Parts: sequence; C-alpha cells; structure tokens
Amino acid sequence: MFKDVYWAWDGVLDQSFCDYALSRLDWEKAIDGRIREGDGLLNEELRVTKVLWEEFTSPIAAVAFHFSHMANRLAGWNLDISFPQRVQMAKYEAGGHYNWHPDVQTPDENNLQRKVSCSILLNDASEYEGGDLEFKELEKKPPKSRGSIIVFPSTVLHRVTPVTSGVRYSAVCWTVGPPFK
Repeated sequence: MFKDVYWAWDGVLDQSFCDYALSRLDWEKAIDGRIREGDGLLNEELRVTKVLWEEFTSPIAAVAFHFSHMANRLAGWNLDISFPQRVQMAKYEAGGHYNWHPDVQTPDENNLQRKVSCSILLNDASEYEGGDLEFKELEKKPPKSRGSIIVFPSTVLHRVTPVTSGVRYSAVCWTVGPPFK
C-alpha cells in the first residue's frame, strides 16, 4: 500500500491552457467510453461517458507526464515509469459516471504496463454537480477546481461519481513502464 494514495495540485493550470485543451476537441467525433464486456455489450453500470483521444505528444500529455514524474518522486512511490500513453479526453454529461476501478492493465504488446495515472480537471466544478473523483477507503477528496491535477498509482481503486447536472470535462493520461514484479 502507498503512504499517499494521491498527489494533487489545486488549480495549477492556467485557465487559458484549459480553454486551449478544450477548444481542440470536436465532441461530434466522440465515442462511447463505456467498458465492453466479453460478449461485446456495453456495461453502463460500470461506465458512461464520451471520449476523444489526444496523442502522447500533445501539450496536455506533456503536462500530465511532467506532473506524473513529479508526484512519483515527491510521494515516494518510485515506480519505474518510461513515457505517457495517449490522453483520454472525457465528457461526463448528466448520468455520466465511472464506477470503482483501477487503471492498471496487463502488459501490452510492448511489455509495458500502466503505473501512474494523471487526471486533469478542465472545467470549473460550478458548471456541474456530482462528478467527484473519489478513492476507495479514503474520505479526503482531491481538489475539484479547474486546472487541478491529481496523480495516483494506477493500481489504486477510484471512481467518478454520477454527474447529476451540467457537464464535467477531464483529461486522463497514464504513464507506463516495465511490468510490475
């Protein structure tokens, strides 16, 4: 278990950077971010959201990668991490949510595994209700203000509670490394 479940910077990103990140997105091209079960059906109990993808060379990926490295060092996780994956840009409308889950997956075709997760809040909490990022068995909630960055080990169980009104926008990036031993 990690001493610090997450590391956070409250409102660290400039509002203009958040505006820029959102302005690049064409939500008409978004896909369902729901989890597909083995039978190919969508599991709406686990996840309901729309997603778009930014390349790992995008400005928001660079920010996520930088803060992931800082948190990994400052929190003392000292996970062996290499580089970021593509960034998932998420739009949670009313009813949108993501139930309890870890981000860690089995090693990919390059024998790399998600180690550090980074969530960036792109709009202000006054624009939606619900949509809280929560960590299992931890009462303290991370910041919810625009431009906040929350970083945590990908093995940690977390969720986004249902949005009850408005729209929540976020960017999530995973930094990968060699498989856990």
